[in-house]
Amino acid sequence: MSTCGNVVAFAGRSDFNSLMSEVIGVSLIKKGNTFTDTTFVQSANWHTKIADLSAGMVALPLSIKRGFENTTPEVTFETATSTGFQEQTTQPVPSLKGYVDGSYCDYKTLQGLNGHSFNVVLHLKDGTIYATRDAALVVKGFRATVNTYFALPLAENRQQSYPIWINFEYMDEFEDGYVDNPDWTFRDILDFLPNGLNAKVTTRLTTTAIIKVVTRATGAGYEGLVVGDFSVLSSSSDAVTVSVCVDDGAGQYTITVIEDTGGAPSVLDSGEWAIVQATNDDSTYITYVTNALHLSVA
Repeated sequence: MSTCGNVVAFAGRSDFNSLMSEVIGVSLIKKGNTFTDTTFVQSANWHTKIADLSAGMVALPLSIKRGFENTTPEVTFETATSTGFQEQTTQPVPSLKGYVDGSYCDYKTLQGLNGHSFNVVLHLKDGTIYATRDAALVVKGFRATVNTYFALPLAENRQQSYPIWINFEYMDEFEDGYVDNPDWTFRDILDFLPNGLNAKVTTRLTTTAIIKVVTRATGAGYEGLVVGDFSVLSSSSDAVTVSVCVDDGAGQYTITVIEDTGGAPSVLDSGEWAIVQATNDDSTYITYVTNALHLSVA
């Protein structure tokens, strides 16, 4: 609300009566990745954001068809004691709590998102997509902080086992809300997501580490990864790479992790670490991806 007022302009109405549909999904998009009016409804552009081999995965669609709660606080009105005059004194920023559709292993991969800020596009049940559009004609998701939380397995309300809280940050983005209706469905872009792989360390890193990679859906060993499929997402020192990958069969790999200090490659020292992720692709899009794997030297 403006302290000194806003321009008042009546804008008429249409001959169509319609309520907005409920939210069935959210797309978390890394900051800096935006749309135009045209690309916002292009499925190929969404495919690029979700799984492009060169650009990386910058968007993550999540189904919350298991349900969601509108956690936006109620608007507050204060009442003057002497006159009974009521006046609006708050303009709450929207928020929601959704229940992620997936498995324990899928939800576990979301733990690293806790507390991070993303641009969030809302996907509605009738196929429309809801975002914000600014004066520069840039379409983007609503800025929000995301939180997750693991607790005991639920005995009741089991569909609420994997909650995600999305607390939006700026009311003006909702005042500039932008809705469009693409010719694809939310189900279509969920199919763009790479297949999930579970990776775990079976022998801790010294000069090498041994890891086991299985498909998240079946638990079958995933074979065929090569050294170029492994990326170091973060590390305790500069220029850390996976230099060798030996496929031991049945989804087991022996990898060598080195750091290049001043042009002299060496193994990591005690206490040093690297966060590694493996992907596979069809030469255009990422088709398989592991969870981020923390390797550390004892």
